[in-house]
Amino acid sequence: MSLTASMFLSSCASESDSFETAESKTNLEVVYSVEFPFIKDKTLLKWFPTEYKAIIGKHELYGEMNSKMNVICNRFYANEKEKVIFQTLENMSGNYSCEMKALDVSNFIDGMPEMVISEPIADTTILGVKCKVAIAAFKIDSVPAVKLYYTNEFGIENPNWYNQYRDLNSFLMGYEIEQFGMRMKLMATSLTKVNYPIHSDLVYGDRKPDIYEPKKPKELQRVYKEMINDFIE
Repeated sequence: MSLTASMFLSSCASESDSFETAESKTNLEVVYSVEFPFIKDKTLLKWFPTEYKAIIGKHELYGEMNSKMNVICNRFYANEKEKVIFQTLENMSGNYSCEMKALDVSNFIDGMPEMVISEPIADTTILGVKCKVAIAAFKIDSVPAVKLYYTNEFGIENPNWYNQYRDLNSFLMGYEIEQFGMRMKLMATSLTKVNYPIHSDLVYGDRKPDIYEPKKPKELQRVYKEMINDFIE
């Protein structure tokens, strides 16, 4: 999420102290439903992911989003302290890996449509978590506005540093992403505390790192764009 780094998100934890020590392996697993609201072709949608899963710590995140039958596998690791991202993509054309440092992430976000996030317009509750609702309006008229659901009740720091909502210092429970001419909608459907450590090697799944072809950030973006175009054309 993506389908790149931008697809990947922040979330919440019920006890911020659980993230404070290296010895503690208690993190939060957040599962999001994934929808593509502007794609009406049901046959095409069968190949698209329906779920995004993230494991979230105080300063780290691991996320994965896979399509049906694992035709596409996308894995992502972000470290807020070190300001680094590791990502892998497996699809029918190959296996790719990418490392993004702080400047790469900033340049990537700067290339996305500019937006203005409103003041909260409503309060709501998602999975027992009190959330605010706001509207993100894009400065490009052709891009529809996004409804955001976020909470300030938890202890994860600088949660959106790597995505297009970096100016929002709150944890996203529901949001949308606009990229490559596609809109993807995510909404949290479950929150579970897990004893599951987060580290960058998770992006390789059960494979060896050397099977992945290293790509620079812009090169990987081209791979994503070509992949999506192949699906929707």
